[in-house]
Amino acid sequence: MEHPLRLQRLSEPWLPQIMSLDRRSMNSGWSEPSFLQELTRTSTTVLGVVSAEALWGFGICWQILEEAHLSILAIAPEHQGKSLGKWLLWGLLSAAATQRAEWTLLEVRASNQRALNLYHFFGFSVFGQRAKYYADPTEDALLLWRKGLNTDQFQADLYLWQKAIHTALGEQGFCIES
Repeated sequence: MEHPLRLQRLSEPWLPQIMSLDRRSMNSGWSEPSFLQELTRTSTTVLGVVSAEALWGFGICWQILEEAHLSILAIAPEHQGKSLGKWLLWGLLSAAATQRAEWTLLEVRASNQRALNLYHFFGFSVFGQRAKYYADPTEDALLLWRKGLNTDQFQADLYLWQKAIHTALGEQGFCIES
């Protein structure tokens, strides 16, 4: 059975599903006004993985001059491990490159090996650490970055990653909608 999926920009009507998914997947601690501000800010890209009007994942990326800052990447627990995080991150990186970002930064829990593997797949590398950055439980954050978003090589990589991700999703019975 095929499950239609699409990657789309999210807006204010998605706020209740974003809040619910955030609580279930990572509990970032963001308030409703914080999410609403990001949904309405022109310098922010908010993308979602959507199936039949249900939100399966979302990501938020701020654009600050030549920097794209990935602030949240969340996939519903029941849909993790299915390449949806790869697809979502690919979409955010594509949007950042289109908006002429030269590099992207993010923080990740030092113990989150699944996320670290995802970021390394896309060429991120560790460049620092923030002590006790996360609460509940208290944990350090690793600082990761990916440079070269404005290069021809990155555009070629985006194309190859897209093909590989779409193939992986198709093999799991997902149908990508435009």
